[in-house]
Amino acid sequence: MNEEAPQTKERVICDKCGTILHEKIDGHKSLTDIEEKYVSVARGRKFKWYVTPANLLLTCLFIAGIDYVTEPNEAKFNLDWAVWPIIGIIFLFLAAALLSKRPESFWVMGPLIFIELIIFLYAMDIAYGSNDGIFGLDWSQIPILFLLIFGFAIPLVSKLGFETPTIDEKFDRMVGDE
Repeated sequence: MNEEAPQTKERVICDKCGTILHEKIDGHKSLTDIEEKYVSVARGRKFKWYVTPANLLLTCLFIAGIDYVTEPNEAKFNLDWAVWPIIGIIFLFLAAALLSKRPESFWVMGPLIFIELIIFLYAMDIAYGSNDGIFGLDWSQIPILFLLIFGFAIPLVSKLGFETPTIDEKFDRMVGDE
């Protein structure tokens, strides 16, 4: 005789509205468990620690390869212009790595990143060109001034001038007695 065992159902029901949230039959995965698996995959994959640095290294090698095969090549293994984007990619990666570890320190790291970018632009301008402008700059005066004001000075002054509410003001806002 082929007699099937009775199926047992485990239901999780919402306390407020009474709808069935998910249902398991004899220990099999429910539809919501399967949906959760696909939602977590759709949110983004997690990679091992070396994937991003390796991808950036490959990108830098690609940029260096373009510079190496294009004219003019004065010497073997001489990079004409690829040094600057490679340095920029490395600086941005290091800044992003620092910010991802401690996002609460962005008010310090943000202005420091802009100072780093200013130094990068200054070095690029000094390395090439006639450099007969103010501070020995040629073309980077306006971008450096823009980054200095809007990327460094304004965020720093805004953070230092932020008035923190007192405990009483926080309580009054929470209660709604303003």
